[in-house]
Amino acid sequence: MTINLEREKHNSVVLTITGKLDTTTALQLERKIKLWDKDIIHFTLNFLGVDYISSSGLLVLLHTHKLVKSRGGKLTIKNMDRSIRETFEMTNFVNLMLKHEKFVMLEKEGEDNSIILTFIGEIDIYDIPDIKQAFSRIKKAYAIAENKTRLILDMEKLTYISVSARKHLKGIIREPDWSQNNLEIRNTCTALRLLLEMEEMGTFISTEHREKKTAIEVIYVHKNEKLVAYNKSA
Repeated sequence: MTINLEREKHNSVVLTITGKLDTTTALQLERKIKLWDKDIIHFTLNFLGVDYISSSGLLVLLHTHKLVKSRGGKLTIKNMDRSIRETFEMTNFVNLMLKHEKFVMLEKEGEDNSIILTFIGEIDIYDIPDIKQAFSRIKKAYAIAENKTRLILDMEKLTYISVSARKHLKGIIREPDWSQNNLEIRNTCTALRLLLEMEEMGTFISTEHREKKTAIEVIYVHKNEKLVAYNKSA
Protein backbone atom coordinates (compact mmCIF):
# COMPACT_ATOMS: atom_id res chain seq x y z
CA MET A 1 0.00 0.00 0.00
CA THR A 2 1.16 3.54 -0.73
CA ILE A 3 -0.08 6.74 0.89
CA ASN A 4 0.47 10.04 -0.91
CA LEU A 5 -0.33 13.53 0.27
CA GLU A 6 -2.63 14.93 -2.38
CA ARG A 7 -3.28 18.30 -0.74
CA GLU A 8 -2.77 20.04 2.56
CA LYS A 9 -4.55 23.35 3.08
CA HIS A 10 -5.25 25.23 6.29
CA ASN A 11 -6.77 22.62 8.63
CA SER A 12 -7.43 19.84 6.11
CA VAL A 13 -5.50 17.01 4.46
CA VAL A 14 -6.27 14.78 1.48
CA LEU A 15 -4.54 11.39 1.35
CA THR A 16 -4.57 9.22 -1.77
CA ILE A 17 -4.32 5.52 -0.89
CA THR A 18 -3.33 2.77 -3.32
CA GLY A 19 -3.34 -1.00 -2.78
CA LYS A 20 -4.71 -3.18 0.00
CA LEU A 21 -5.74 -1.86 3.40
CA ASP A 22 -5.10 -4.92 5.57
CA THR A 23 -3.81 -5.58 9.08
CA THR A 24 -0.27 -4.36 8.39
CA THR A 25 -1.00 -1.41 6.12
CA ALA A 26 -3.90 -0.21 8.28
CA LEU A 27 -1.44 0.40 11.12
CA GLN A 28 0.74 2.41 8.72
CA LEU A 29 -2.24 4.59 7.83
CA GLU A 30 -3.16 5.07 11.49
CA ARG A 31 0.39 6.13 12.41
CA LYS A 32 0.54 8.56 9.50
CA ILE A 33 -2.75 10.21 10.46
CA LYS A 34 -1.66 10.59 14.09
CA LEU A 35 1.55 12.35 12.98
CA TRP A 36 -0.33 15.48 11.97
CA ASP A 37 -0.71 18.28 14.45
CA LYS A 38 -4.04 18.75 16.19
CA ASP A 39 -4.62 21.81 14.00
CA ILE A 40 -5.38 19.38 11.17
CA ILE A 41 -8.97 18.39 11.86
CA HIS A 42 -10.40 17.44 8.44
CA PHE A 43 -9.15 14.30 6.68
CA THR A 44 -10.22 13.15 3.22
CA LEU A 45 -9.16 9.66 2.13
CA ASN A 46 -9.13 9.11 -1.63
CA PHE A 47 -9.85 5.39 -2.12
CA LEU A 48 -9.58 5.44 -5.91
CA GLY A 49 -6.68 2.96 -5.84
CA VAL A 50 -7.88 0.76 -2.94
CA ASP A 51 -8.98 -2.70 -4.06
CA TYR A 52 -9.31 -4.45 -0.69
CA ILE A 53 -10.03 -3.54 2.94
CA SER A 54 -9.92 -5.92 5.91
CA SER A 55 -11.68 -5.70 9.27
CA SER A 56 -8.49 -4.12 10.68
CA GLY A 57 -8.69 -1.45 8.00
CA LEU A 58 -12.31 -0.72 8.89
CA LEU A 59 -11.36 -0.48 12.58
CA VAL A 60 -8.65 2.07 11.81
CA LEU A 61 -11.17 4.13 9.83
CA LEU A 62 -13.54 4.05 12.78
CA HIS A 63 -10.76 5.14 15.17
CA THR A 64 -9.81 7.91 12.74
CA HIS A 65 -13.41 9.02 12.54
CA LYS A 66 -13.59 9.28 16.35
CA LEU A 67 -10.25 11.16 16.41
CA VAL A 68 -11.22 13.84 13.91
CA LYS A 69 -14.66 14.21 15.51
CA SER A 70 -13.01 14.84 18.90
CA ARG A 71 -11.07 17.66 17.21
CA GLY A 72 -14.26 19.11 15.80
CA GLY A 73 -13.45 17.89 12.28
CA LYS A 74 -14.74 15.37 9.78
CA LEU A 75 -13.52 12.24 7.99
CA THR A 76 -14.49 11.94 4.32
CA ILE A 77 -13.91 8.85 2.17
CA LYS A 78 -14.28 9.28 -1.58
CA ASN A 79 -13.93 7.26 -4.79
CA MET A 80 -14.74 3.83 -3.35
CA ASP A 81 -15.19 1.09 -5.92
CA ARG A 82 -18.13 -1.30 -5.81
CA SER A 83 -16.35 -4.02 -3.79
CA ILE A 84 -15.23 -1.59 -1.07
CA ARG A 85 -18.68 -0.08 -0.87
CA GLU A 86 -20.23 -3.54 -0.52
CA THR A 87 -17.76 -4.35 2.28
CA PHE A 88 -18.87 -1.20 4.11
CA GLU A 89 -22.51 -2.25 3.80
CA MET A 90 -22.04 -5.95 4.64
CA THR A 91 -19.99 -5.21 7.77
CA ASN A 92 -22.44 -2.56 8.99
CA PHE A 93 -19.58 -0.04 9.00
CA VAL A 94 -21.77 2.84 7.84
CA ASN A 95 -24.15 2.24 10.75
CA LEU A 96 -21.21 2.24 13.16
CA MET A 97 -20.19 5.66 11.84
CA LEU A 98 -23.77 6.86 12.18
CA LYS A 99 -23.59 6.16 15.92
CA HIS A 100 -21.02 8.96 16.14
CA GLU A 101 -22.24 11.11 13.25
CA LYS A 102 -25.92 11.31 12.28
CA PHE A 103 -25.09 12.08 8.66
CA VAL A 104 -22.66 10.26 6.36
CA MET A 105 -21.93 11.25 2.77
CA LEU A 106 -20.27 8.77 0.42
CA GLU A 107 -18.83 9.66 -2.98
CA LYS A 108 -18.03 7.34 -5.88
CA GLU A 109 -17.67 7.40 -9.64
CA GLY A 110 -20.70 6.01 -11.45
CA GLU A 111 -21.36 4.92 -15.00
CA ASP A 112 -21.67 7.23 -18.01
CA ASN A 113 -19.36 9.91 -16.59
CA SER A 114 -21.35 10.41 -13.41
CA ILE A 115 -20.39 11.15 -9.82
CA ILE A 116 -22.68 9.70 -7.14
CA LEU A 117 -23.10 11.31 -3.73
CA THR A 118 -24.96 9.01 -1.35
CA PHE A 119 -26.68 10.69 1.59
CA ILE A 120 -27.17 8.40 4.61
CA GLY A 121 -28.87 9.25 7.88
CA GLU A 122 -30.15 12.69 8.86
CA ILE A 123 -29.22 16.07 7.36
CA ASP A 124 -29.31 19.09 9.64
CA ILE A 125 -28.12 22.65 9.16
CA TYR A 126 -24.59 21.94 10.42
CA ASP A 127 -24.11 19.34 7.64
CA ILE A 128 -24.73 21.91 4.90
CA PRO A 129 -21.12 23.27 4.75
CA ASP A 130 -19.80 19.76 3.98
CA ILE A 131 -22.42 19.28 1.26
CA LYS A 132 -21.67 22.69 -0.22
CA GLN A 133 -17.95 21.94 -0.21
CA ALA A 134 -18.55 18.61 -1.98
CA PHE A 135 -20.68 20.30 -4.65
CA SER A 136 -18.03 22.97 -5.20
CA ARG A 137 -15.16 20.49 -5.45
CA ILE A 138 -17.05 18.20 -7.85
CA LYS A 139 -18.07 21.13 -10.01
CA LYS A 140 -14.45 22.25 -10.39
CA ALA A 141 -12.89 18.81 -10.76
CA TYR A 142 -15.27 17.28 -13.28
CA ALA A 143 -16.26 20.20 -15.53
CA ILE A 144 -19.88 19.99 -14.41
CA ALA A 145 -20.73 23.37 -15.92
CA GLU A 146 -19.89 22.07 -19.42
CA ASN A 147 -22.29 19.14 -18.88
CA LYS A 148 -19.45 16.63 -19.34
CA THR A 149 -20.32 14.91 -16.06
CA ARG A 150 -23.55 14.37 -14.13
CA LEU A 151 -23.86 14.61 -10.37
CA ILE A 152 -26.30 12.08 -8.93
CA LEU A 153 -27.65 12.47 -5.39
CA ASP A 154 -28.69 9.06 -4.06
CA MET A 155 -31.17 9.60 -1.21
CA GLU A 156 -32.40 6.05 -0.67
CA LYS A 157 -30.95 5.88 2.85
CA LEU A 158 -31.70 9.45 3.85
CA THR A 159 -34.15 9.30 6.75
CA TYR A 160 -34.58 12.96 7.69
CA ILE A 161 -33.77 16.51 6.53
CA SER A 162 -34.54 19.53 8.68
CA VAL A 163 -36.46 22.57 7.48
CA SER A 164 -33.40 24.84 7.58
CA ALA A 165 -31.23 22.22 5.84
CA ARG A 166 -33.81 21.89 3.04
CA LYS A 167 -33.77 25.62 2.41
CA HIS A 168 -29.96 25.73 2.23
CA LEU A 169 -29.83 22.61 0.06
CA LYS A 170 -32.25 24.35 -2.29
CA GLY A 171 -29.84 27.30 -2.47
CA ILE A 172 -26.95 24.98 -3.41
CA ILE A 173 -28.88 22.99 -6.01
CA ARG A 174 -30.45 26.00 -7.66
CA GLU A 175 -27.16 27.80 -8.29
CA PRO A 176 -26.72 28.79 -11.98
CA ASP A 177 -24.23 26.00 -12.78
CA TRP A 178 -26.69 23.26 -11.83
CA SER A 179 -29.53 22.16 -14.07
CA GLN A 180 -31.51 19.05 -15.00
CA ASN A 181 -28.76 18.32 -17.54
CA ASN A 182 -26.03 17.80 -14.93
CA LEU A 183 -27.82 17.11 -11.63
CA GLU A 184 -30.23 14.32 -10.75
CA ILE A 185 -31.82 13.22 -7.47
CA ARG A 186 -32.52 9.48 -7.22
CA ASN A 187 -34.23 6.99 -4.91
CA THR A 188 -36.53 9.35 -3.05
CA CYS A 189 -39.36 7.93 -0.98
CA THR A 190 -42.78 9.57 -1.14
CA ALA A 191 -42.24 11.61 2.03
CA LEU A 192 -38.85 12.94 0.97
CA ARG A 193 -40.09 13.68 -2.53
CA LEU A 194 -42.89 15.77 -1.04
CA LEU A 195 -40.42 17.75 1.08
CA LEU A 196 -38.15 18.44 -1.89
CA GLU A 197 -41.05 19.50 -4.06
CA MET A 198 -42.13 21.94 -1.35
CA GLU A 199 -38.72 23.62 -1.72
CA GLU A 200 -38.91 23.72 -5.55
CA MET A 201 -36.38 20.89 -6.05
CA GLY A 202 -38.87 18.47 -7.60
CA THR A 203 -37.65 19.13 -11.15
CA PHE A 204 -34.34 17.43 -10.30
CA ILE A 205 -35.97 14.21 -9.06
CA SER A 206 -35.61 11.25 -11.42
CA THR A 207 -38.92 9.62 -12.25
CA GLU A 208 -37.11 6.38 -13.17
CA HIS A 209 -35.29 5.91 -9.86
CA ARG A 210 -37.91 6.63 -7.26
CA GLU A 211 -38.16 4.24 -4.34
CA LYS A 212 -40.50 1.37 -5.14
CA LYS A 213 -43.86 1.42 -3.38
CA THR A 214 -44.46 -1.19 -0.71
CA ALA A 215 -47.54 -2.54 0.98
CA ILE A 216 -46.66 -0.61 4.14
CA GLU A 217 -48.77 2.51 4.49
CA VAL A 218 -46.97 5.79 5.13
CA ILE A 219 -48.64 8.39 7.31
CA TYR A 220 -47.59 12.06 7.17
CA VAL A 221 -47.88 14.25 10.24
CA HIS A 222 -46.93 17.86 10.83
CA LYS A 223 -44.88 18.19 14.01
CA ASN A 224 -42.84 21.23 15.01
CA GLU A 225 -42.68 22.38 11.39
CA LYS A 226 -41.27 19.03 10.27
CA LEU A 227 -42.81 16.40 8.07
CA VAL A 228 -42.07 12.94 9.41
CA ALA A 229 -42.84 9.61 7.75
CA TYR A 230 -43.87 6.67 9.89
CA ASN A 231 -44.40 3.05 8.95
CA LYS A 232 -47.89 2.08 10.04
CA SER A 233 -46.62 -1.31 11.19
CA ALA A 234 -44.00 0.26 13.47
